[in-house]
Amino acid sequence: MHVMVTGTGFIGSYVVKNLLEQGHEVIFYGFFENPTAIRDVVGHGVFTEVKGDVLDYDLLEKTMKENSVESVVHTAAVLIAGARENPLNAVKVNVLGTANVLEAARKTDVEKIVYTSSGQVYAMLNPYVEVPKPDSGVVKEEESILPGSVYATTKAASEYLGLNYSNIYGIDFIALRLPTVYGGWLGQMGRAGVLKTMCEKALRGEDLTVDEYKSEWGYVKDMARACVLAVSKRKPKYRIMNVGSGKINSLREAVDILKGELGDNRVKINVKEVQQPERLPSDLSKAREELGYEPEYDFEKGVRDLLDWAKKHYG
Repeated sequence: MHVMVTGTGFIGSYVVKNLLEQGHEVIFYGFFENPTAIRDVVGHGVFTEVKGDVLDYDLLEKTMKENSVESVVHTAAVLIAGARENPLNAVKVNVLGTANVLEAARKTDVEKIVYTSSGQVYAMLNPYVEVPKPDSGVVKEEESILPGSVYATTKAASEYLGLNYSNIYGIDFIALRLPTVYGGWLGQMGRAGVLKTMCEKALRGEDLTVDEYKSEWGYVKDMARACVLAVSKRKPKYRIMNVGSGKINSLREAVDILKGELGDNRVKINVKEVQQPERLPSDLSKAREELGYEPEYDFEKGVRDLLDWAKKHYG
């Protein structure tokens, strides 16, 4: 299958690697700001490189048409920090960019769009409102949506656009709501980059103080695999699905894992307790039913794998 991946960053690169391993022809579309980081993930895999912006509609349509694109995994986005600093740009890139991808797909008869959304869309993660926690103790896709940030709003808006294109124009659209995604990456990262930094500092025996952050941590290899599973799923019963680990873990737990691997004397990381809203894990039952998705990396296995990656780069 000819699959186009937008967004030449952290998650997009792992999606490309997974697609290539599954034997797909891949068109990688984006700015390629850090080719070293991309090659560190993808290795010697061969893909078609197209330098372009998701705001460039004409190039998107041309790329899809000339490469006979059948499916798109749309990861290109301004992340949380960037959206906070420049909200207007985030709305342009994340919402108009998604609209461009959907419209170009419609015009070129692309069958499938997989969109990397975020669990940040849920009202219970909005720090400005009080929302009762579900009695089930897990976050299901039916929970109320009320984004608490510009970033989360752009993700929710893009989900609705995708559903519009699915219902009105027949685009086979799936949105995957990702948790906090972490893993090995040589480029800049968002909030989850703290785990990479912790591994680096631990290996070097250097002091580090971090604010505690309890979240559902999704290992990037699992998230990429979920995207590729969604590419192959045709006409799903559910079009919006949670993917993740299904558990809440803390940075303090990560410190304990690192100490178990490297020894107490070598790991000099202090975790500072801070006020934060209670997080609940995602209900993964829809992704299990539709995609056959099951996380292969629990938090301990993921941190250990990240540490192995860090040993190769910082050890």
